[in-house]
Amino acid sequence: MFFELSLLFSSILTLCCCQYVHTPTQIKSFFEREEIIPDVLIYSPEKELKVKYGDEKCNFGTAYSASEVKEPPKVKWEHEPGAYYTLIMIDPDVPNKKNPILREYQHWLVVNIPESRTMEGQTLTEYLGVIPEQTKSIHRYVLFVYKQPGKKPINFDLMYKDKTPNNSTRGKFHTQNFAEAYKLGNVTFGNFFLSGMVLDPRYDDNMDEEYRKIGAKIDLTKPSDDDDF
Repeated sequence: MFFELSLLFSSILTLCCCQYVHTPTQIKSFFEREEIIPDVLIYSPEKELKVKYGDEKCNFGTAYSASEVKEPPKVKWEHEPGAYYTLIMIDPDVPNKKNPILREYQHWLVVNIPESRTMEGQTLTEYLGVIPEQTKSIHRYVLFVYKQPGKKPINFDLMYKDKTPNNSTRGKFHTQNFAEAYKLGNVTFGNFFLSGMVLDPRYDDNMDEEYRKIGAKIDLTKPSDDDDF
């Protein structure tokens, strides 16, 4: 009997740890820590957008090299049945955080996503990973998901953007204005990562001093778990 109770307690404890969920207050603090609020948004996402590059989860400030984010990540969120969503990925630090004349630079824009099936959505801006020659200093790469109003796709009157790295039309995007124009309301899900050099700063002995600061941010939060992540 004692053994069975111990086993049950252990299982419950493991389950609770694996299903750790960040609170809205925690998420807000992560976005404020990196000044994404107020640089990009006024209000914080309420829930975590689950993002995974390869085998590594993006965890509110994970540091990635350019090669690690070359391909689109897996993304997942808690969707409502029959609802449509918009996914946005931007870099507010082009050419750099001190002089962001191209803020915000679009890296990915997919609209009319049924539930959380991103591949079935309408791509307005093709995914573009980190551009090494643009990122001599730390850049913040932010991903948002908005729930679209109603239960039907929206007509987004925007020009399609291909993968051309220096496509000037990707720059000077404004997430907040975009959301207001299409009545998307406040952002529901969000996450972000840091990058800025070809070599992964966690393993490069020659990284500059600015990148050494990333090390203190990598493991500040507990990762949430999921069957697909």
